[in-house]
Amino acid sequence: MAQTLSLTGTLRLTPTDTAPPAAVPVAFSTTFTQKSEQDLTFTGVVTNREVDRGSIVAPRFVYIEVSSGTVEFSFASNGANPFQLSVDEVPAPADKAILMLYTHNPDSFQLYMTTTGPVACRVWFFA
Repeated sequence: MAQTLSLTGTLRLTPTDTAPPAAVPVAFSTTFTQKSEQDLTFTGVVTNREVDRGSIVAPRFVYIEVSSGTVEFSFASNGANPFQLSVDEVPAPADKAILMLYTHNPDSFQLYMTTTGPVACRVWFFA
């Protein structure tokens, strides 16, 4: 059975120190029939570990939240061109680090993760 996934909100951006804040509307809605959720916790270093997608081959939407530590994600098995999410700041942030990726034309892809120490994160795939 198809379910609906929607995001509606407003980004508030200040492009320069002297510019007034700008409101940028953000919205999308899609249906999905498959969902896979991975709660990942590591106590040490992980290098280019494949993130399990379950049975999902071509996700339309990927949601990642990091609640502790620093993690790099890559679409390449060798970790090339990673994007980093981190909550290792002093003082510690109140929010989680979040990444959302949505596409109208999903391709088969795999995420790989690398850490330098302890990390806890959640990854959801929707197709």
